[in-house]
Amino acid sequence: MRHAIIQAVCFTSLLISGYSHAVSVIDEKRELATISDHLTKLDFLIQRAEQRADYRSVRQFDYPALRSDLRDIQSGIAAYLYPSRPAPLPQTPLSGDYTVRTPQ
Repeated sequence: MRHAIIQAVCFTSLLISGYSHAVSVIDEKRELATISDHLTKLDFLIQRAEQRADYRSVRQFDYPALRSDLRDIQSGIAAYLYPSRPAPLPQTPLSGDYTVRTPQ
């Protein structure tokens, strides 16, 4: 009886830890998707700031570099969230004959 209880407790703890890991992965992906959405919204703010920029000043903010960096970050998040599948490997046909005949 004691052995069965220990097995049940171990099995339950494995289920819970597996579930919490799955939830944490889902939460991570949800957070990364939210970050990507926010980066998309930042593009509007960057455009507005660039339109209002004073191009007569000596120092200029590099808006194209900022956009490029944000695109790189977004593409990195997208590559993690939606990995591309590798091309399938060519399959070799199976012989299907697994009988070995021994000489008599």
